[in-house]
Amino acid sequence: VISNLPEGSRLWMPSDGQQSLIYAGGGKWAVDVDHLADLRIQPREDFSGSFNLDIKVVVTESDGDKWSAERTYAVTVDPDPDNPSLHISASALEDQAGGVPLDISALATDSDGSESITAISVSGLPEGIVLHGALSGPDENGVYHIDPAYTSGLTLTGMANNSNVDFSVQVAVTVEDGGISETTVRDVTVDIKGVADGVENFTVDDVPAD
Repeated sequence: VISNLPEGSRLWMPSDGQQSLIYAGGGKWAVDVDHLADLRIQPREDFSGSFNLDIKVVVTESDGDKWSAERTYAVTVDPDPDNPSLHISASALEDQAGGVPLDISALATDSDGSESITAISVSGLPEGIVLHGALSGPDENGVYHIDPAYTSGLTLTGMANNSNVDFSVQVAVTVEDGGISETTVRDVTVDIKGVADGVENFTVDDVPAD
């Protein structure tokens, strides 16, 4: 008999869900010893940490006599950072004054607030391209480091005049949960939209009449 499950968690089995479990009331679940190897516990979404389950073992003799013992079983769930919600774009007109804005929006997606964005970096810039508004960089590897709390005002400059050639940069976002970090990397296309230049010194010769 298992009890003291944390709120939002559940017992189940891959083979048949909860069909082999018996709910005994009061938050207690009974399971036959033949199914113990298949038993799983699923914590609530985004939970990490430790909790204790109360376990009661009941032994029934052939003559009907029963013996029982109770123990506390510690369960530890390691943190596993979720992928962040990312919205990244970079687009501008050819020769736009001020360069190309690099818009980065990065949000943690966990439901309990245990995760946070701890680092954002931009790398892979073509030669001559410079990122303005970063916390630091470029370092020896050409990486710019962004303060996750201040992602506005980032601008790319250094594109050749009259060039509408697109290029790519890499944006890496690190999420931390309980001391465990995971990094998501996105390739971002910098879209330079061409603008037709005006025609200079345009003349029309007189056309003789028929």
